[in-house]
Amino acid sequence: MENINNFWKHPDQYNAELSNELITKFEKKFAYKLPKRYQELLQMSNGGIPIRDNVKTNTHTSWAKDHVAILDIKGIETKENGDINLDASNYWSKQVLGHEATKLLLICDCPSLGSDVVMLDYRDCNSANDEPCIVHMDSQYNAPIKIADNFDDFLNRLYHDYEEE
Repeated sequence: MENINNFWKHPDQYNAELSNELITKFEKKFAYKLPKRYQELLQMSNGGIPIRDNVKTNTHTSWAKDHVAILDIKGIETKENGDINLDASNYWSKQVLGHEATKLLLICDCPSLGSDVVMLDYRDCNSANDEPCIVHMDSQYNAPIKIADNFDDFLNRLYHDYEEE
């Protein structure tokens, strides 16, 4: 895993790292295993703003012809009552997909401020240990668009505008 100073935009303001115990508690609650690299990121900083804030895609999205911009990578939130959840939970996808939302976990907001997001997609996973693909969801479309085969692929597709010059 990269050094925290090479991944997060504001490493001096990063969130506290996440413990293995909270990750395990989260996975038991949702019955899905979080991708290993996502866990490693959360153990560096429990969410934050990545330096590379665009994701290359192989298809046109509502955002652009070849990428999706992201605002942040979500961490796991601990509520005052001790409950845990992914930031913003699945509220967004439940509004769009209904019952299928239980197999989608929001991991990134996009600059549209609510009309599109990036999610872990467990719908095609056969067991709790299968790694999900990564999808872009837009409220204008009813179907998610696959943007990465897995979380490693997602991380490898991240770039910043200056890298394209």
